Amino acid sequence: MVEYHGSDHVESYILTIMNMVTGLFHDPSIGNAIHIVLVRLILFEEEEQGLKIVHHADKTLASFCKWQKSVNPKSDVNPTHHDVAVLLTRKDICAGMNRPCETLGLSHLSGMCQPHRSCNINEDSGLPLAFTIAHELGHSFGIQHDGKENDCEPVGKRPYIMSRQLQYDPTPLTWSQCSKEYITRFLDRGWGFCLDDIPQKQVLKSPIIAPGVIYDVHHQCQLQYGSNATFCEDVDNLCQTLWCSVKGSCRSKLDAAADGTRCGENKWCFSGECITVGKTPEAIHGGWGIWSSWSHCTRTCGAGVQSAERPCDNPEPQFGGDYCTGERKRYRMCNISPCRKGLPTFRQMQCSEFDTVPYQNEFYHWVPVYNTATVSILSNKYTIEDKPGADRLPGKFMMKENMVDRKRLFQKDSQ
Repeated sequence: MVEYHGSDHVESYILTIMNMVTGLFHDPSIGNAIHIVLVRLILFEEEEQGLKIVHHADKTLASFCKWQKSVNPKSDVNPTHHDVAVLLTRKDICAGMNRPCETLGLSHLSGMCQPHRSCNINEDSGLPLAFTIAHELGHSFGIQHDGKENDCEPVGKRPYIMSRQLQYDPTPLTWSQCSKEYITRFLDRGWGFCLDDIPQKQVLKSPIIAPGVIYDVHHQCQLQYGSNATFCEDVDNLCQTLWCSVKGSCRSKLDAAADGTRCGENKWCFSGECITVGKTPEAIHGGWGIWSSWSHCTRTCGAGVQSAERPCDNPEPQFGGDYCTGERKRYRMCNISPCRKGLPTFRQMQCSEFDTVPYQNEFYHWVPVYNTATVSILSNKYTIEDKPGADRLPGKFMMKENMVDRKRLFQKDSQ
């Protein structure tokens, strides 16, 4: 990175990238107040002891995660303590193989706030590097790819940040509804506990100048294709697709020119459109809307729970404005009168839901197993006949990650 961008320019380049990442996490589609603060920037001008950066992305990630943990001050009070480490490299990385390929980044799913897993690696590809970093940080927040075990496959050319592959489009990249649900669940469960503290001070300030002002179209092409690349002058719609001349032919990665790029006399690009210079929308900070009505009680007797939510839509944050902070969801007890004797308990009812689900081509009767030490529950399975002499499958099995009343479950291996 230092050799390619030059020691005099690499810091400005990285700050520009991280400023773009901050903008992506400020998009209201993420549904949460996420702020990116850069607390330390380390530039490697020669090989760092204990850190091996190779084509093999998995090995590079393992090496970087181990290294970053060793240099991270343990105390949150230290102004250079980081919650997540981001490696930027010009090395052409590849997942699972020690050779160049199309891999752009790699991270640990749900690794945020785990000191040995809160880290990711990213291949420098020019200004679109910002989308790679946001994508990998999304994985650290527990966000799966869109379309993997969810119904958020991009429709048509509508781009999402967590698509399996970066899909460039003149419209701004946003977070899908699934991404919003994943990160909200991650934070609601308390897995982002390390992010609650406010950094003591901002060591490095992000540039407030639009990236296209700092890097004109020729420079943007050079960042993507090398120092000999130039902008293809004869191509229209610069703000929607950036075309670069490489060895006499025009090439494009189908991404738009960066915001702030000149697109005509006294005009520049913003959000895929060519508008008059200086006409940038003012940030609108979000405000809470009205509370929803209380949900149905989770139980008819024996104490259940109701919840109510309020949206951040009064107004909805726009143009980089802050997302709402404060209580988003609240709860209250309901139907607290005891249940009639002889009725199955709520835990028994939840376990019995799996009686009609075959396991290894057999049906079993499932009952709750109580662990008084942890106030948790597992499901123990027996044959559906449940009579003396019947074959029994030993052990305890976790059937659901959480019970309906949200008490935490855990898994224990069969013995």
